[in-house]
Amino acid sequence: MGGYQAVLSLSLKDLMRVLSKSSSSVSSLRSLRLPFQNTKTKTPKQIRTLVSSFEPEVSAPPPPPPPPPPPPPPGQQVARRGVLQNVAVGGGGVLLGFLLGQQQDSAPGVDATEKREIDELRAEAKFRRDYDGHVFIQSRDGRDFEVRLDAQIPGTLLLRDPDSYIYFITLNIQQIDLTDDYVVISIFGDGAWESLLQKVQGKDDGGRLVDARMDQEVFRDLISMME
Repeated sequence: MGGYQAVLSLSLKDLMRVLSKSSSSVSSLRSLRLPFQNTKTKTPKQIRTLVSSFEPEVSAPPPPPPPPPPPPPPGQQVARRGVLQNVAVGGGGVLLGFLLGQQQDSAPGVDATEKREIDELRAEAKFRRDYDGHVFIQSRDGRDFEVRLDAQIPGTLLLRDPDSYIYFITLNIQQIDLTDDYVVISIFGDGAWESLLQKVQGKDDGGRLVDARMDQEVFRDLISMME
C-alpha cells in the first residue's frame, strides 16, 4: 500500500510537471501568436498606404482654345474711296502718322473702276499727277502749281506757278512722300496751303533782292532753295 502511494505520488508529481510544461507551452504559443495577429491587422493598412502612395496624380484637363473670330459679313468692307476720304485731313498740313500705302493709277493691280475712283478723288482734292509722277495742285483761282520736295531742308516743299515764280512751304513733318496720293490729299486737300506760301527770293546781277523765277526743267533739277 505504501509502495502504491509512492508510485501514485510520483505519478502526481510527474503529472504536475507535465501540466506545468504544457501550460508554459500554451502560454508561449499565445505569446508567439500575438505578433502574428498584430501583423495580420497591420498588413491591410500598410498595403493601403503603399497603394495610395503610388496612385497617379490626375490633373484637370486644359481649357479648350477660344473659337476663331467670325469673318466680316459681306458688304461691310471699307471701300477704297472711303479710305482715301477718311485719311485726307485739314489743319494746315497736319498729317496722319499711319498713312496707308501708295495709291497711283499706274500701280499694278488697279483696274479701270479703281482708276476712275482715284481720278475722281484727285479731281475733288484739286490735284493731278502726270504719267512721270510729277504733282500739280490747283489754287482757288484755278492756277496749277507744280510741287516737289526740297532735298536738303526736311519738311519743306517747293512750288512753281504758271508764271515760273518759285514758292516754298515749311511743314512740321520730317518725311513727306509726294508719290503717295494720301499724303498729297492730307497736305493740300483743304486748300489751307495757299496761306502758307512764301516766295523764294534771290539777288540779281546788280545785287537787288528779287523774286526767283525758273523754267520747268531748272525747277525740277533744283536740289534746294538754299543753293
